[in-house]
Amino acid sequence: MSTTITLKWNKSTFDNVEIGDLKTGLDFKKKCQELTGVHPDRQKIMGLGAGILKDNQELSAVKVKAGQLVRMMGSADELPEPPKEKTVFIEDTAKENGDGEVQYYPAGLENLGNTCYMNSALESFRYVPELREAIEHFDGSSVSELLEKDKEIASELKSLYKRLDTANDSISPITFLEAFRKAYPQFAEKERTELGEFYSQQDSDEFITNLLGSLENMLKTSDRNVVNLITCYLYCFYRLQCTECEEAPTVTKEAWKKLSCFISQQVSNLPYGLQKSLDGTLEKESPTLGKTAVYTKTQRISKLPNYLVVNFVRFFWKQKQQVKAKVLRDVAFPSVLDTFELCTDEYKNKLKETREKMRLDREEEMKKKKEEQLNNLGQQAKKQKTEETDKTPLYQVNDSGWFELCAVVTHKGRAANEGHYVAWVKNDAGQWLQFNDDDVTAVTEEEVKKLSGGGDWHTAYLCLYRKARKLNL
Repeated sequence: MSTTITLKWNKSTFDNVEIGDLKTGLDFKKKCQELTGVHPDRQKIMGLGAGILKDNQELSAVKVKAGQLVRMMGSADELPEPPKEKTVFIEDTAKENGDGEVQYYPAGLENLGNTCYMNSALESFRYVPELREAIEHFDGSSVSELLEKDKEIASELKSLYKRLDTANDSISPITFLEAFRKAYPQFAEKERTELGEFYSQQDSDEFITNLLGSLENMLKTSDRNVVNLITCYLYCFYRLQCTECEEAPTVTKEAWKKLSCFISQQVSNLPYGLQKSLDGTLEKESPTLGKTAVYTKTQRISKLPNYLVVNFVRFFWKQKQQVKAKVLRDVAFPSVLDTFELCTDEYKNKLKETREKMRLDREEEMKKKKEEQLNNLGQQAKKQKTEETDKTPLYQVNDSGWFELCAVVTHKGRAANEGHYVAWVKNDAGQWLQFNDDDVTAVTEEEVKKLSGGGDWHTAYLCLYRKARKLNL
């Protein structure tokens, strides 16, 4: 497929229009809008495929000759301003569930060409209230010129989340994407194929790391760094002990942004994988022996964060094929993650009091439920009771070591530089939603648990856990 065409609109002609990185008819219409000012809803395109070009037409299936003439009809008149009060149409914002009830879903993000890695990450952090509050109060008035690119990212993210909160339909994250690529040019890399030049698929984990780095620079306050509180800064003791001599061990303290679960044939669940990832052996130069020696590595958490990011290390480099391949092994992850055994003895002692209180609260809750059932009041109480979400900021909640799952980013495919990312997110009401770019649907917790891997289906790549307020085992 040629990468350029000639576009004819009224008396205007646009030569050498690049279409190699466009995937659908709607993408092409947006390109025409940039050139002519004609909104896609007003366009009729002829000359790409049979008949009038449809929005969902796959351009890769259309045979195009170099310089082929494509005609567009449509008026460049401005579309009417939207009403100040949003008019909501059920057809646009709701779907019916199996019981015939109307279900309303939030807006999603359009895929701008291999940008699912970004969309899934942004949706995962969209329901972190502490982050949203910090971004909403961000104005950037005192930001230095050295951090101008980080300022643009924070400002565009603030605008993007506001648009998502009020939109009835999916929106384009183009201005945020441009700001992010400006700050991190590696995310603007392209690859050339026989169909033309396309933006490369990127790693969602790397995107999150860079995004949080920019937000960390922007969202600092006088008394605390908001990103440190809301995301994944945990502190660990790192101990190295030589196995070949009585050399004194070295102990250092490190700050991590995430926990990594390395996957082997022995790892079938996340808690065990994390434990194995913290311990192990390595080779390094021994100052005592004057040669390379084997050391045992022991790492333990000395301070837990409020939000914990866990990365399943699924990608590895295949030297022979020269490709970054994927580990498909099934690794189960829990709805409630207990990190107690990953902590130092000193930190465990600090966690015990809160853990015991949460256990007692859980026992009391179960006792009350049992009494309601015995008195046949369970169903009636369920109808009458409306639970209020605890709005207490997580940094005011005591550490227990227990974390509850609130988002999963999955990857579908067998290589890192291809495939598709999707976000599975628990919203403020406790409902699980699947954000597949612009397609948003409700899912059950059981469906989320099936994302553990083992085949070509969606496989958990990142999990976002938040500090548990109560015990829900």
